[in-house]
Amino acid sequence: MSSIYSVIKVVLFAVFVQHVGKVIYLLGFHKAVYNHKPGSCHLIEGVEYGSEDIQTLPNGFAFITSGMKLFAAEETNKEVKGKIFLFNFANPSKKVVLLELKNFDQETFDPHGISVYKDDETEKITVFVVNHHPISERIEKFEYDYANLSLTHVKTYVDAKFTMMNDVLATSEDTFYVTIMNRFRSKLLRHIEALLTLPLGSVVYYDGKDTSTVASNLYLPNGINWSPDHKFVYVVSVTVFGNGFNVFHRKADMSLAFKERVPVYTGVDNIEVLPNGDIWTGCHPRPVEISQMTHNRSLSASSQVLRIGMKNGEMVSVTEVYSNDRNGIIHGSSAATFYRGKMLIGTVHHKLLYCEIDQKF
Repeated sequence: MSSIYSVIKVVLFAVFVQHVGKVIYLLGFHKAVYNHKPGSCHLIEGVEYGSEDIQTLPNGFAFITSGMKLFAAEETNKEVKGKIFLFNFANPSKKVVLLELKNFDQETFDPHGISVYKDDETEKITVFVVNHHPISERIEKFEYDYANLSLTHVKTYVDAKFTMMNDVLATSEDTFYVTIMNRFRSKLLRHIEALLTLPLGSVVYYDGKDTSTVASNLYLPNGINWSPDHKFVYVVSVTVFGNGFNVFHRKADMSLAFKERVPVYTGVDNIEVLPNGDIWTGCHPRPVEISQMTHNRSLSASSQVLRIGMKNGEMVSVTEVYSNDRNGIIHGSSAATFYRGKMLIGTVHHKLLYCEIDQKF
């Protein structure tokens, strides 16, 4: 009997060591980060508390979420306010414009992912934002006012499936996908999910009336976007082999069928898809650093931007466009967007970086 117990102890110890090794690998302790940029870069004035997610319209106007408080300790959030900025690629030397939020309680605004839907016939712009409201997880819907540079709040979406959201993908003026990062909203249970690498995340679709889970068994699903022809939906998530994203076929009823896993071996965050199908993404090359920074804003984290060439839902190339270690000009890159030879890099809790790109992409 004692020999059986000995075997069990050895097996359990081996499982524990393997799990610890997996977590250490996922956190990127082993990775080196190099410093390079594609051209001249400068910080954009007006952004002090993050530029977590960015979406750029065909006219070069970029909508930016700022002031996410979710992961940080309360004492570091006293001066942080949830905001949405507008950046014009035609005037990169100017600071961002703070959009007024009408008919909305900004004190309870904790913005994360953003998605902008433009009706090509009416020119109407609808903006969806993930809001980690103190009471419940919510999707906030706004209409953009061109003349007054403001966003008018139209509707709040709340659902039992919205346990802990990360990003949203608008598919019309009243329908969207949303990534459910955690099964539980409790901070303690979120940490347990992460540390045990439990694949309890999912993707939920709202069809204008009801919600349905269209993808499940995902570990910490994050950014979401789709191909220009809308045939494929890309969902960032983590696996034992590191970060990357999943490619799904989008069916006519908006449900998702898994196609393949694209490993990128870095901490992919939000993803922006260009009209030619290329993915631009802000990444965390050493996720342990951004994990530390989210709990203590005085710390720093390395940054990375990748351009991922896609064709028919398959990766055909990967180019590292930008990289800096934790001593660089920005900390914790979470988003990247490209427009006519220019780039914006957003961060979870830090600033906003603009770069001119010398080489052709």
